[in-house]
Amino acid sequence: MKKLRLKALYLLSMTEKAAKKAPFHPNVTVIKGANDVGKSSLIKSTYWCLGAEPAIVNPGWKKANVFGLLEFTIDEKAYSILRTGTIFLVFDEKRNLILKTTDISKELAPFMAHILNFNLILTNRAGAPDVPPPAYCLLPFYIDQDYGWRSQWSSFDNLGQYEDWKPAVIMFHSGIRPNAYFEINAALNVEKQAKLALESERNIVQGALSRIQERRKHAAIDIDHHAYQKAIKELLQELSGLQERRTTITEKLSDLSNQRTSLDDQLNITRSALGEFDRDYRFILDQRSLTIRCPTCGTDHDNSFFHRFSLLEDREACRKFIADAVTQLDRLSRDINRQQEALKKADFRLSKINLLMSQKRGKLKLKDFIDAEGEKKAYILMRDEIDHLTRKIEKIRRRIEDLEARLKPLLDKEHQERIEKFYFTKMTSFLRDLNVTTVSAKSVERIDCKIKATGSNRPRALLAYTYAFLHTLFEFSSSCACPIIIDSPKQEDLDDKNAEAAFRLIFKEQPKDSQLILGTVSLHDVPHVGETITLSHKDKLLQADEYESVFTYMRPLIDLI
Repeated sequence: MKKLRLKALYLLSMTEKAAKKAPFHPNVTVIKGANDVGKSSLIKSTYWCLGAEPAIVNPGWKKANVFGLLEFTIDEKAYSILRTGTIFLVFDEKRNLILKTTDISKELAPFMAHILNFNLILTNRAGAPDVPPPAYCLLPFYIDQDYGWRSQWSSFDNLGQYEDWKPAVIMFHSGIRPNAYFEINAALNVEKQAKLALESERNIVQGALSRIQERRKHAAIDIDHHAYQKAIKELLQELSGLQERRTTITEKLSDLSNQRTSLDDQLNITRSALGEFDRDYRFILDQRSLTIRCPTCGTDHDNSFFHRFSLLEDREACRKFIADAVTQLDRLSRDINRQQEALKKADFRLSKINLLMSQKRGKLKLKDFIDAEGEKKAYILMRDEIDHLTRKIEKIRRRIEDLEARLKPLLDKEHQERIEKFYFTKMTSFLRDLNVTTVSAKSVERIDCKIKATGSNRPRALLAYTYAFLHTLFEFSSSCACPIIIDSPKQEDLDDKNAEAAFRLIFKEQPKDSQLILGTVSLHDVPHVGETITLSHKDKLLQADEYESVFTYMRPLIDLI
């Protein structure tokens, strides 16, 4: 079992220009002070630095924008982790940066799991295996002031990201299930999810196949495939050719129509010009003078033979163009008529094919045959798909059987009974030591029980359960031993006698070779071996006089953000 030990916590607020250094004793550190001096903020910040979110954070603490630097060792190997907001920087013993991330789940969690030997695997809500965040590793070791005294396993926030995570966490930390169990179980869950998805897909295809089968049964079509195959092929070939021919004819018609429209426009313009030339020539012939004044622009022109001849040439050119255009229009019209006729024939043949598609051959329509052929192909494809899915499901089923066979030896019932007996012995003993009389032994017999005590009995019963579980963890688990952090055991107006019993149990029954950090207003004169950090400034954990020294110490690491 690896051992995590906290060495020191540095807290720095550049917003408030204040800071705090808290060194931790390797055995016991008591954080003592009156209410509202910042005990809980200091305690919550320890595991917050490691990526575990407190159940409740003081709003004023959030506004301070605190940088936290936690120095710790794992089996004597030193590390430090710097956190601000969602940024994490992890350093080795020489303060070399070995990890920088803003992603707890995908980067910080696997890193911490590796160095802590925390091999729990949980299945996320998407059905995929996950290495859970550090909070799930630290849960058994922490009792938070706000929620930790209300029920077990509730001292951190954001634990609901995994469905039904609590039994797995209890089985893992207690040692009832070894690391290999959770690795195999996670793989098993993935295979089961994949099998369910494939079975669902197969059911959908099977449903569609059943509908086709029902349709084919009621249609009662006796199809002679060879008798119709040739006819279908010929019709499809002719249909394809007709469609191509129709497209070609349509394109030619469009081109011919465009040519005729253009030629009509040119012919109209030329005829209009010819009329103008005729009027101009008659006008010139009627004039006897050698010059003619233009009635439009007033310019004088020679009334010579040359000009009259030029005008005659323009008139003849127009007439020649008109003659040629009329001839060309006639040719275009004939071409258009031929294409239109060809289009009519193509459309007629297409209509005949459509008629053939619906025309009966006895009791069978050709269209029915084609539809039936389509359904037959769909039937074959769906049958093949079902067979393919069935083969895949069978492969997964065999893998599931293999994983279940590997899992079975890890479900050691005698081992579980031995661990639960150990836990139960500790639990009943601690309940007696804490004078809890309203909780029956039967109700706490199982290690995954739920404490249902009320009033001042509830926090004492929760303390008994926490310590019974921790003793079980230290005795049987192969995971990591983390510092035990308990914030304010005196809850629900606990009287002096029972408060003293609680503190005596905390110190006396502290698991061997563990580290304890305890926050409290008073110890009720119960002695302890270790160090005490006394806080005395009302509403002011961070102090201005510590700012420069802490900032100087943290600055080289902060500069790497």
